[in-house]
Amino acid sequence: VLSLALACRNIPIVATDYASDALLLTRLNAAANAKRIVTRRLNWMHPNWSTKFDVIVAADIAYDRKVFESLNDCLASMLDKHGICIIGEPSR
Repeated sequence: VLSLALACRNIPIVATDYASDALLLTRLNAAANAKRIVTRRLNWMHPNWSTKFDVIVAADIAYDRKVFESLNDCLASMLDKHGICIIGEPSR
């Protein structure tokens, strides 16, 4: 939902998830709303990602304390030197 909301503002989006089903649903939702969203599978433990981003916006990703260190390292590796990361978490 977050990626679609940002795409509706004509912001270029790269949506990531570990689950292939979630990525498929993101692409289908974007297509149904005539928006383009690039999707990529991302494993926080092994990000294997060379692109750096000026802004990372994430939602509902901090649900397991056991992965916090990997999540932090992954986000830091993807963020440009002067970039910002915004994380939204409901009820956590």
